[in-house]
Amino acid sequence: MVNKKRQVRFEFFQVNGKYQEEGKVEKGLFDLYPLADEINRMNQFTDRDVILFGEKVRMDRFFEISSSPELYAMHFTRLRNDKPAYVELNNEVLKEIPLNPGEYIAEDISCLYDRELSVLMVQRNIHSLSPSGIEEYFTEMSSDGVEIELLPVVNKSIIAKALSNEKFRKLELRAGSANTSKNMNGIGRILGPFLEMFEQFEGTNFVIEISSGRSRKDLSEEKMKEIITAIEEDKSLFSSAIVSAKKSKEIPVEKYDLINGKLYVYRSFNLPEGGFLKSDSVIDNIKNYYFHPSEGGYRRQVIEALK
Repeated sequence: MVNKKRQVRFEFFQVNGKYQEEGKVEKGLFDLYPLADEINRMNQFTDRDVILFGEKVRMDRFFEISSSPELYAMHFTRLRNDKPAYVELNNEVLKEIPLNPGEYIAEDISCLYDRELSVLMVQRNIHSLSPSGIEEYFTEMSSDGVEIELLPVVNKSIIAKALSNEKFRKLELRAGSANTSKNMNGIGRILGPFLEMFEQFEGTNFVIEISSGRSRKDLSEEKMKEIITAIEEDKSLFSSAIVSAKKSKEIPVEKYDLINGKLYVYRSFNLPEGGFLKSDSVIDNIKNYYFHPSEGGYRRQVIEALK
């Protein structure tokens, strides 16, 4: 049987809650455990369902995977009733996947919840729940009127990671008119003509994209690193600054959000041909990666990022 590798992205968020108390809006860290445990105790799975964007979603599993630190696994499923098509190898005719009444196409994600840090490690799957979908789900299931917010854990080493590259393919910059009045130092020397033209148009926002396109030639490494360093010194210069780069020819291009970069990791999984990524495999993988009793695991980096 042929196995294929799948790279799965996981992002880190700190769970916050927003609620009204005596007419005032209060915000702060929120412990998901009581709410998730309450949902998990519902015997009927249909009681866990919430309609988001016209489809049912539910948290169908929640269980402890470590007592010290206190870590929990969560599993969410989006229940699709639109049937994808399939085709035979030697036939061009598309056929509808048969579903019986009460059956759905399942699109799932697994998460790890660190109760002490109020941190949620979220598996990304474009076909399942997004972080905003998780926010909506828990907000809808809360009986206390709490609005759940998942705030990205900021990747403090994003600048260093961007600077470690040698092959730069694209630079995307966004800013408003207020930013152009600032002293941009080295950036001003590089982007001066763009900024002068922007001021002549009397605009309020501008976007600059410099790309190598389909050519094999990379952008100037010297100039790219000069701009990245200038942004590191003053992140208020731009509202958004995204660099696409890689360290060598052999690896894929990666995007670096220099202003709002969130902490994330990729994990590799082996999938049998025709099989799906099982949630138990995902949970075992991220549990062992996130925390090792002897080594600390990735949890140490999360703690550093939260300081």
